[in-house]
Amino acid sequence: MLKMVMQMAIAAALLVVSIYGDSFDKTLFTEQVVWKGVGAGSPTKMVVAPNGEVFVSDKLGKLVKYPSLTANAVNQGVVVWDNGADNTVSFGDRGFLSLAVDPAYPKNPYLWAIVSVNRQGTIADQTPVLDDPKTCPLGDDDVTVGKCDSQARLVRIKVNPATGMGVTDAILASDWCSAGWSHHVGDLVWAPDGGLYFSMGIAASYTVPDRGVPNAPCYRKNDARFQGNWDAQWDDIPAGKMFYIAYKDLTGNNLLTIGNGLTTVAKGLRNPFRFTVHPITYDLYIAEVGSDFWEEINVLPDPLSNKGKVVNFGWPCFEGNAPQPTYGADQGCANVKTEAVKPFFTYSRQIMFPDVAGANANCKTGSVSADEVVFVNNTDWGTDWENRLIWGDSSAQCLFSFANDPKTGLPDGIAKNMKLISYNPLVATQPTGIYPLNKWCDIQILTPPNGGKATMYAVNYDQAQLVSWSYVGPVSKTPVVVPTNKPGSNGGNGGAGTSTGSGNLATSFDIVLLATLALVAMGGGLLGAY
Repeated sequence: MLKMVMQMAIAAALLVVSIYGDSFDKTLFTEQVVWKGVGAGSPTKMVVAPNGEVFVSDKLGKLVKYPSLTANAVNQGVVVWDNGADNTVSFGDRGFLSLAVDPAYPKNPYLWAIVSVNRQGTIADQTPVLDDPKTCPLGDDDVTVGKCDSQARLVRIKVNPATGMGVTDAILASDWCSAGWSHHVGDLVWAPDGGLYFSMGIAASYTVPDRGVPNAPCYRKNDARFQGNWDAQWDDIPAGKMFYIAYKDLTGNNLLTIGNGLTTVAKGLRNPFRFTVHPITYDLYIAEVGSDFWEEINVLPDPLSNKGKVVNFGWPCFEGNAPQPTYGADQGCANVKTEAVKPFFTYSRQIMFPDVAGANANCKTGSVSADEVVFVNNTDWGTDWENRLIWGDSSAQCLFSFANDPKTGLPDGIAKNMKLISYNPLVATQPTGIYPLNKWCDIQILTPPNGGKATMYAVNYDQAQLVSWSYVGPVSKTPVVVPTNKPGSNGGNGGAGTSTGSGNLATSFDIVLLATLALVAMGGGLLGAY
């Protein structure tokens, strides 16, 4: 029954992504601001519940509810749960970043939140780490200062049907010591069987080399292994991983740990900030934010059919198809080399998108962050859009779509077949820093329950807005190949230059080392690679 519910939910309302966005191609979409003043001023994700209520997570630790998408945001938004200002760490890319609503809500009145918290001890220890959040130093040298450290918690929220207010019903998991400003909590996405997938970053410093810093709050004194970025490889440490939790554990009261309710399905990840589930194959497509060298989109074959295999994506030893310049020569990388899989797609900060028409002329340069992925799963926009993968780069302020392989119906991962569908027009005309970045989070395509064409929505984190786009492009009726539901059919045909296919990294280690060294010579620099 839960699997049926999830399939219906995926079919009815799925395009979940986190976008820091731009201005859409006007030949495809018309745009309007639906709400202003969304959330508590820093919205990160919007979820429309089965009864039409709208829940918005706010980076500052607040959950805001609206009666519907047609509500007045200023007058009708209500804070129904608050993690507390002294309990929420929101510096940098941390805070209340993702949310999941029970597929049977409000019959099952539960929501789940993943949030960075200002605590370091056990759940019973409520002593704040910081005396004053303002003492958190600029940059990321807090790995040694110890004033910006935090943990993360997976929290179950129960909404009182009589009052509509939520309370913390259970803290289901508490771990993920964070030494850096970013790469901490990730995303929450429902699995087809009614369980929940969620992602967690490495939470290490990204401005100084971090293999573990003795005497820092996150350092494990009795652990002789490399720590920091290397925690992504250790099976007993939950950082840099993807997890699955069964529904019975989501609704239970046991504290979940690895092997005890937390099932690891992938490791070797740096910052899997957002991910999505293919609506037919159930493979996971993961947006993996990289360092100064390579960004990745990774494909995790359907974990529910993968016979318990934990897929290793190679961090910190590998990034893109190459050994990571800072960590790739570390002792232990030879073992990682034998099992690390290639990314489905990868591109570099220095080269960006030379094969994509209009991309390098319109996308913001200087930094890249592959941090949005989502599938179109509706027929309103025509067969050309069916099961297409849309992905975005928040730093470049651009949004793309992959073409589907005409033989398999799966994303082909080929750069020259990509289409630029969104960019910030001010990038090409205004000096850097003059224009707002319009940070969008959680793009969704929602089909009205009573009929009508599907509409795209997104919360704009930077300007606290809810924005919508109506599709006005051509609607193709030409039949296309639809993927089979064969587990693990993840495509990855590869392409020239910046994109790659699936496979093991061991076969390409020596060749791509030359490419990495070339990028360093072009100005990537080792000191900014963390």
